[in-house]
Amino acid sequence: MSLEKEVQEAVGDLLNRLRGSIESELTGVVKATHAEQAVLSRVLAGVRRLDADTTLTAVLDSLGELIAAFSGRAAILVIEENDKIRPWRFVGFSPDRGDVSALPLTDADLSFMNKIVIEGQTCLLSSTDGGGTNSGKISFAELTEDRHALVVPVVIGDDVMVLVYADDVSFVSPLPVSSWSEAVELLARYAGRRLEGLTVDRALSSTRESTARK
Repeated sequence: MSLEKEVQEAVGDLLNRLRGSIESELTGVVKATHAEQAVLSRVLAGVRRLDADTTLTAVLDSLGELIAAFSGRAAILVIEENDKIRPWRFVGFSPDRGDVSALPLTDADLSFMNKIVIEGQTCLLSSTDGGGTNSGKISFAELTEDRHALVVPVVIGDDVMVLVYADDVSFVSPLPVSSWSEAVELLARYAGRRLEGLTVDRALSSTRESTARK
């Protein structure tokens, strides 16, 4: 075989390998793009649902259901007067929990949650935290191996008034955190804006009614 023929075959083999690698990468990019578009569509549908809710209670209930649809389990907790934290709704947890509003929170729960309320920062928890579980931080939601949880503070006005908890424990196989955590945080933060708008509308309506009575 001539040197020219050997060079041509070597170049052809290299081009074929490069072509195969590029096609594989492009296929991966297309799949990722489709997955991202699907997530965006679901988030947009969630935003529209929150926009359609006309009461604070409806927004909180919808938020819990929307978050659970992405992560598997969700808990909504509200901060009441005197900074008391009270469970509002659990979605995706065991149905035998009964009245979640009466669920006792441990001192460790309250300490951890108050830290998030004060700092106003989203917190990502891993099953490797605290010796393989986050139960020392949140007693009602122990994380199993290779699972994650997210706690998002929902700001209304200038204050954190709601905490959103989400984890992927209920899925059969662990999911990449990014496949659900960003959607959860986006929906939680948008819900804060929606709750704030409804609060302002209610205050204005009350003011108008008081003025009309005078």
